[in-house]
Amino acid sequence: MEQNITEMNNNNNLQKLKSEFSDLLKENQRESRGYKYTVPSPHLYPYQWLWDSCFHSIIYTRLGELGWAKDEIRSLIAGQWENGMLPHMIYWEKNEMHNVNWGTEKNTSSLTQPPMIAYAVERVWKASKDDDFVREVFPSLVRFYKWLRDERGEDKLIRCVHPWETGEDDFVAWDSIYKVKEPSKKILENLKIDILDRFVKTELNSKEFLKMNIFSLKSLLFNSVYLRNLESMRLLANIISSPEEEYFQELLPKVREAFKKNLFNNQFKIYSSYYDGNVCIENIENSSIFLPLFANISSEEEAKELVEKYLKNEDKFWLRYPVPTSSADDENFQPNRYWRGSSWVNINWFIYKGLRCYGYDKVAQEVRDATIRMINKTGFWEYYNPINAKGLGAKNLTWSGLVFDMDNPD
Repeated sequence: MEQNITEMNNNNNLQKLKSEFSDLLKENQRESRGYKYTVPSPHLYPYQWLWDSCFHSIIYTRLGELGWAKDEIRSLIAGQWENGMLPHMIYWEKNEMHNVNWGTEKNTSSLTQPPMIAYAVERVWKASKDDDFVREVFPSLVRFYKWLRDERGEDKLIRCVHPWETGEDDFVAWDSIYKVKEPSKKILENLKIDILDRFVKTELNSKEFLKMNIFSLKSLLFNSVYLRNLESMRLLANIISSPEEEYFQELLPKVREAFKKNLFNNQFKIYSSYYDGNVCIENIENSSIFLPLFANISSEEEAKELVEKYLKNEDKFWLRYPVPTSSADDENFQPNRYWRGSSWVNINWFIYKGLRCYGYDKVAQEVRDATIRMINKTGFWEYYNPINAKGLGAKNLTWSGLVFDMDNPD
């Protein structure tokens, strides 16, 4: 009876949030040069970001707005470089914000982000069965995933050249790469600009830069997303009878094998990120350890360990408003800081999908319910304090609408 009342309250809260989110979406939608896209937040993030727009496309798909879902993909592809890279930022209408030296004259950044775009297109197709849309965007997707392999690949995995590429910008786990302890926000900003400057000095030569081991990271989140999206690419190729299906069919088992061989930490029995070739990051107990569930790479035993030892542990990740980006018993846990202990809706969405994949439906429901409560308490924010749900970072952040997709196992 109590469970039914809780579920009813959450459903009522969700309907209320949908109404509020509809207004947020209208405020964040943009059109420029014939392309439509959605900014993450009009005040702090007034441009288009790569994985944000992939999440936006998923949200639009879930809400039945397939036109906008497709437009998000088309506008991303419009910014694609000749070499196949999809940049992590497109400055459709540039102003003074986020104005740094990217080393390019293009109206984009010179970095990329976790490659969620194939999964987003898969979701659009599942909802629309629009084969023509897949045919339209598929060649650009192929160029992007092959660029990742050719320019960033090592042992079949992908390396990031900058923390902004990981999606987890100020992640506490990256402190061991910088060789710093308890860095301030200002120190981290300076480090990120310095890394970018040094990348620009190589004339954006990824291979040359990676040899320098300034920032050469096999991010667990990035590679989990990459692996899951290769599955999407294989499916999309099959849908349109593309000869590229054979390529992705052959690549997938090689990437899965490399993932298990190179990212599994035998000491802790969980997957982790590695830098400078094979050096494991410190602060290993962070939110990215759950991403292999989304990639469907964990064994049943490994999944059980993740859920019981880590996720449901109230001293680590199972706080009042989970899932924090750093374990609460870590000395560096800071619940109000950007990627250093705060909770994020997109991370909860990844975890929800992964839990459903392994049959942990009850735990997935608990993650969803906590996310609904969190947003209902303070609104649609970029990230949240996992103890009291205080909204932090950018207000009215679009990807927090992923909560509406947390009732769907796809």
